[in-house]
Amino acid sequence: MANNATTTRRRLHANNKRNKHATPWASARVDRDSRRVVIARSSNAPTPDESRSDLWSALTDAVSNQRWVGEVLAPWMEGPPRPVVDTVPRRALADLDAHFADVEGIDVHYKARFPLRGDARDGTSTVTAGTMAETQWAGERDNDLVYVVCFHGFNGSEFSFRHLLPAIADDEHFNAAGVAFDRPPFGLTERPRPGNEEAESLYSVPGSSRIAQGLLRHIDGSHADTGRSGGQGPTTADASAHHTRRRVVLVGHSAGAPCAVRTALDLADSPDFDVAGVVLVAPALNLAGSGGAGDDPKNTSALPSKLDAGQLLRFAYARALLAVPGVNANFVRRSLNERRERAWRDRDIYSESAGQTPMDVVLGYTKPLAADGWDTGALPYFRNTDFTSAESNPDPAQLPARTPILVVHGSEDGTVAPSVGRGVVERLRANGFDDATYEELSGIGHLPMETHPTPFHAVVLPFLRRIL
Repeated sequence: MANNATTTRRRLHANNKRNKHATPWASARVDRDSRRVVIARSSNAPTPDESRSDLWSALTDAVSNQRWVGEVLAPWMEGPPRPVVDTVPRRALADLDAHFADVEGIDVHYKARFPLRGDARDGTSTVTAGTMAETQWAGERDNDLVYVVCFHGFNGSEFSFRHLLPAIADDEHFNAAGVAFDRPPFGLTERPRPGNEEAESLYSVPGSSRIAQGLLRHIDGSHADTGRSGGQGPTTADASAHHTRRRVVLVGHSAGAPCAVRTALDLADSPDFDVAGVVLVAPALNLAGSGGAGDDPKNTSALPSKLDAGQLLRFAYARALLAVPGVNANFVRRSLNERRERAWRDRDIYSESAGQTPMDVVLGYTKPLAADGWDTGALPYFRNTDFTSAESNPDPAQLPARTPILVVHGSEDGTVAPSVGRGVVERLRANGFDDATYEELSGIGHLPMETHPTPFHAVVLPFLRRIL
């Protein structure tokens, strides 16, 4: 790299000598749109140190624009991480119907939609946990109410389920509340500070399960006690008076699917909650090495089967970067900032409608990157992400075989191949799951609950009606 820098500097100097009208100095930069080197001339000659700094910056930009090469090399060239600026407190970005709960020692952001009761049910419910009207609940515990808890995928948030939650609450065929929360480090949930092993564990799949269970207890306690003590949770007497196991359905999308499965496994022996069913949407599950169908060389349910050698090498090198102080922060910030810039420039959040993603969706996905400390949790999250370990990759076939499971996949999913979803159901059926169903939505990509809510609801809601 030193030789390249010297060569570039000599060329700039030679160009100035050949051009009689040239200024004493010219600095180089790379135009990000055209990817061409642009020479910016100045009438003031910089000091040697400034010259080297400008040149180094130009070379950094040039390398950074070479796609994956830039991703893995540029973090080494950027120097110590600089303070993040132009951010605001997390809660200042929350919607009016947002809620926060202290769960597992962190401030969890979530939304919940509850069904209206009796004559009040008109399909326009916006009342959420923590603000439930007395005319709706009258302070008593509704033992028939079911919680449908949703786990979003990588780079998602509760925003991913903005269509599903009201559809669940407004369905007159069952009595259920839709709940979705932000898994750290995404959305507006507090990012636990790195360095504490117990806090960092909340970034893992088992950590998401613990958050979900704590949130369920928080919401169910608020529900039980609304109208008596401000919704702060039931008293000991209340708890002993209504020890009925609350039914729950767990919905996991993409990287949220392992979290849903892990939570279902953890609730198997719960005295408080009973898993009534599981819905997996484009499940990012790697069943290789889990026994049964996952060990068949022809099995298509293993995620690595869709990665070529170059992608695997890039993934391995990225993990290595995450272990280098300073460089790891540069790497994560660059990756997330590039995603934000691409979303605003190309509007390509929805792959099947690249360039046409609605701006409210772009805002919904990028808003969390304006929150204080948005980069804090990225490093521990990546450190706790391992698509090959049993802890991060729970096997749904370990659930009780009587558990109803629905797998939904878009036929045009370019992130998790439909063969993965089919493989999950094949494995479940091979292990005695009679109520394992696969639904493939034609012409739809990775986010069916967002891009095509009508056909998505047409397969999910009947499943809920049947099992509830």
